[in-house]
Amino acid sequence: MPSNQEVATSTTTKLVLASLLTAVLVCAACGKVSGLRTSGGTTSTAAGGNAGSTATATSSSATGGSTGGHPSTASGGSPGAGGNVATGGRTAGSGGSTAAGGTTATGGRTAGSGGSTAAGGTTATGGRTTPSGGGAGGSGTGGSGSLAGSGGGGAWASGGSALGGSRSSGGTTGTSQPRDADPGDGGIVSSGYCAGDVPKLTYQGQTVTPAVTDYRSNIVMDCCNGYGVNLHASASLGFDVAVELILSLDIDTPNEYEVGGSSLAARAAVRKSGDALTSAAGINSQGSLRVFGLDTTTKTWALGMCLEVVDAASALWGTRIYVPRVTIGSGESNRRFQLFLLKDSTLRSDGVASQPLDDLVLADSPVLDLNRIAYVEKATTKIGFNPGQKIGDTLRTQLGTPLGLPFVAVADGARIYLGTFLASLSSIGPSGPYADVEDITSDGFTLRAPWSGTDPRNDERILKALTETGKLVP
Repeated sequence: MPSNQEVATSTTTKLVLASLLTAVLVCAACGKVSGLRTSGGTTSTAAGGNAGSTATATSSSATGGSTGGHPSTASGGSPGAGGNVATGGRTAGSGGSTAAGGTTATGGRTAGSGGSTAAGGTTATGGRTTPSGGGAGGSGTGGSGSLAGSGGGGAWASGGSALGGSRSSGGTTGTSQPRDADPGDGGIVSSGYCAGDVPKLTYQGQTVTPAVTDYRSNIVMDCCNGYGVNLHASASLGFDVAVELILSLDIDTPNEYEVGGSSLAARAAVRKSGDALTSAAGINSQGSLRVFGLDTTTKTWALGMCLEVVDAASALWGTRIYVPRVTIGSGESNRRFQLFLLKDSTLRSDGVASQPLDDLVLADSPVLDLNRIAYVEKATTKIGFNPGQKIGDTLRTQLGTPLGLPFVAVADGARIYLGTFLASLSSIGPSGPYADVEDITSDGFTLRAPWSGTDPRNDERILKALTETGKLVP
């Protein structure tokens, strides 16, 4: 049995140890509240920033020095005595430095929607964000910003420089929202094919540089929207190439997407323009899609694409397509150029030619607008319809065999000229530009010059509307 003196000594020792333990716990709690205790060390908090170390409780104490160390419970960090820290260290996160008297608060380098964020620190809601390739500046308090980086894009291929920046070698990436998947399907993205600022199309070893326009796709699905792109290659290949993009994504916001991968967000069907789209069986291509977002001035969007037809059953198998940028029309922009018949369908063009255009009563809706017009050739004033939709067949039926049916061309709401649809059997001369109904094909027709007087077909107001909507080709 221990003596009274031994019991007293043991009790005293336990009290001292308990006091020391209490002091350590209090110091640890203080560290959790105040962040960095000494020389302004850094602590990141949250998900997505610089991977580092998280301090949690214990650190070395040095007499006369700082409480802390640089303890680590995550990946990285170097424990030691006498360093900075309380409950911090480097942590992967959407934040960065957190400190009381240290560097910053809840910010740091974030790969997602921000960069260095700070309360009294570096920047606010900005940093280096690259939604669509290239280098991009942040925006926010004290930040410097642009949304899409250099030129809003980058080349898809190594060493390329299309649209600013570079995508695969040496480019800066990171997205404001997670990428669907890494582009590169079909090998075309990494091949170096998709570089520069000129569209190109390669079919059976022959490469051409076609004009590119959009058209209104007739794909309607609960999950997705359809967008059509036409590559004008007939002069070189004997046919145009149509691309139907089937997208379940936001085209208002700049971003990049994989096409034809495991996700259904972006799919593509490539075909000869005269061929009909065969629903899901036509989805035959892989590659990458770039979304540039909405132009609030012209009310249009813009897309870029790098595609290869990978379906061996397709007639276009192996065809490669690079479109650095194409304008995509909206319901509003597609009303910028229209052809209206008159409300009174019994009137003939020779009977109204002397009347002021503004006095004519137009039909309630246009007979043609940019929802159905895919392009207009400046040199010939050929009007091309959306490929594969047989719009010309419907128009020809609607017009019948007119003996001089008047129409009015309207650009941005202004009436530009009076024209005529007529049948070959008509003995009445046309007023203004005209089109022979018999010459209307499934895919288009040509507006011919008037028999006399000034030719208004390329009026500057019409050209402006067609140029800004991406519908004018040489």
